[in-house]
Formats: sequence, structure tokens, C-alpha cells
Amino acid sequence: MNWTDDVAYRLNPLVATEGTLMLGDSVPWRLSEFDLRVFDQFVPRGHHLRRALEVIPWDDFHEILALYYSPDQGRPSHPPVLMLKLEYLRYHYHLSDRQVIERAGPDLAFRYFLQVDANYLLPDPSLLCLFRGRLGQDGFRKVFRQVVSFAREHGLVKDRLRLKDASHVIADVAIPTTLALVAQARDKLLAAAEPFEPVRVAGERANVELLREANASRSAEERLVARVTHLREILLWADGMIPPDDEADAPLWQTFLRQREVAHCLGSP
Repeated sequence: MNWTDDVAYRLNPLVATEGTLMLGDSVPWRLSEFDLRVFDQFVPRGHHLRRALEVIPWDDFHEILALYYSPDQGRPSHPPVLMLKLEYLRYHYHLSDRQVIERAGPDLAFRYFLQVDANYLLPDPSLLCLFRGRLGQDGFRKVFRQVVSFAREHGLVKDRLRLKDASHVIADVAIPTTLALVAQARDKLLAAAEPFEPVRVAGERANVELLREANASRSAEERLVARVTHLREILLWADGMIPPDDEADAPLWQTFLRQREVAHCLGSP
């Protein structure tokens, strides 16, 4: 089953839009007794995600996130807390937007943590970027740091050690150089896209901060893979951008096209 195919759009009123969104339900799905028995059997008692679901006060975040949505206008959103949980999964397991949705499809531990059964249609990966963009960099940073603070308080998140062993310190010069080049291409592409896609750009910039913290203690090679993966996800929506109708925007569009071409050179497999 394709967990993010077009059927999801026909059954769920939310599509990838940057317009007004009406606040969705605080609870994404009502689990049946059968669902609970399945989760009880297949998700170990000591699983990290069981503890994360129990000790982090997810319900309290609904009111905080509600401030970023319209109470009565626009399409109903996916439950904001579900989106926040997906961001936690990305952070803890070092996943991209697309990877977390793909894994949450068949992974019972992920489904248990999200409190949805096998029939629940997960959001399209692009909506995670728009979720972050809706909160903005400052809003997302403030909310997500609260999540991480609760997780750290209960021993679910270890402090990200900055010290590296000798093999990392004496890393290939090519890797740090490429890391910087990819970051530079990413930042220039986002700056060039901002006049046309401000919400998506805000979401990607919030993602840069999340990835920086999540990958701080990883090797240079792993950080490079994560950075290139993120750049490729940006290019997925950047490639679909439509040229502006206003001729006055033509110079800005040409700048965007040039930066997109450069990003493709660094983000290509």
C-alpha cells in the first residue's frame, strides 16, 4: 500500500497548501480495543516510543499549537500534535520528512506513538515543511525545545556530545569542505526561493536548526548524508515551482533558477 498516494487527498480534506488552515482535532484517531491489543503484543513494554508517549505531555501542546491556526476558517488541518510527534520521530531517528512518513506506514511502534491504526492516512511529507513554516523559525524552535526538554528530563534524549574521537577529528578534508558547499548551496537556494515560497522556506530553515542539533554528535560522513538528503527534499518542491506572472519578478526568478541549478549539481545522486 502506498501510504501517501492520491487516495489520501481524496479522503482527507487537507492538501499541501500555504493558505489558511482550520485547527484540526487534538486526537487524530480513536483506537479500538483490537488496535490496542495489537500494539500491546508487538510494541515492547520498554520501547523508547512507549516512554516518550507517556512522559511527554503531548496534549498540553495542542493549545500552544492552536495559536498558529484559524479556529473556523480554511481546510481542516491534520492534528498539530501529530505533526509535532512526527518531528520528534525525525529528530530521534535522524529521518527526513519523506523517510519518516515512509517508515510510519508499516512500523507498528511509530503507529503506536502517533496513536493511529493501519487505516489512518498519514500526511504527505511536504506538509511537515509547511507545518514548520506555519510556526516560523522562532515558534518551531520554542515549541520543539520544550519537547526535547521533557524528553531529556526523563532520560529519553542524551545531551549531544560535541567531542569526536580521533578518526573524526582527522577526517578527510573533502568531507568538511563538501559539508560547507552543500550548506552554502542550500542557503542560497532558500534565499532565492523566499520571494515565491515564504512559508516553505521558513519551514526548511526551521528544519536546518533541527537537523543541526540532531546530528551534532554524528560523524562528518553521516552529517553530510543528512545534509544532502535535506537538499534533495528542498529540490523536490523547488523543481515544481511555477514562474511568476509579474514581469517585475523576472530577475528574481532568474536568480532562483541559477541557484537551483547549482543545488542540483551538489544534490544529485
